[in-house]
Amino acid sequence: GKLGRIFHIKVNITERSASILNSFKPPIIHLNNKGLDGDQYEGIYCFKNNYNEYVIILAERGGSNNNVKGILRWGIWNIAANKLTFSKEGLRGIFVDAPGKWSNKSTKRSLTDLYVDKKNILWATASEDESNYGPFYSVIYKIGTIEETNNTSPIAVFKNINVARHIHGFKLESLSGPAKNITSTHSFGTEDEEYGGVWRPINIR
Repeated sequence: GKLGRIFHIKVNITERSASILNSFKPPIIHLNNKGLDGDQYEGIYCFKNNYNEYVIILAERGGSNNNVKGILRWGIWNIAANKLTFSKEGLRGIFVDAPGKWSNKSTKRSLTDLYVDKKNILWATASEDESNYGPFYSVIYKIGTIEETNNTSPIAVFKNINVARHIHGFKLESLSGPAKNITSTHSFGTEDEEYGGVWRPINIR
């Protein structure tokens, strides 16, 4: 339906292959039409709750007329029924305005990916591009913590949200943990438009 899908996949590490088990649509409040950006999810995080279900957190990137700020939305996924349901609170979500030295605060993308570390801290990336040839600028920052036992409000946002690392010259759209056998705390991937993309390990203290 050209509205995007969330895939549930099974990975075979030995064969380095993956198979699709199920798929379902994310919630769409604002449709994407010609010349108008609607809901565009660029990050996802999933964790199991106490009821043998999963909480799925989606990151709407922001930077559009409909969604100037980023939005974190969450729903409950029942695997047996393959059904994703959103409460009013989860659908309304939490607005996130990424910190940084932005050239245009209204068009920056506040949420381009999510990562949760071993301490349940929710990290995010944000980025901007003035054209397909740059200049590019991104930040890595901490939003808050994940409350795995709280289905109603699973994200506890920090009172102060500050930049953990400024990244000049790259458009970050992927964030993960440390790389194996490399001294690092995180890894990031970029989508640098006409310049392709890169992967980098990084240390954030």
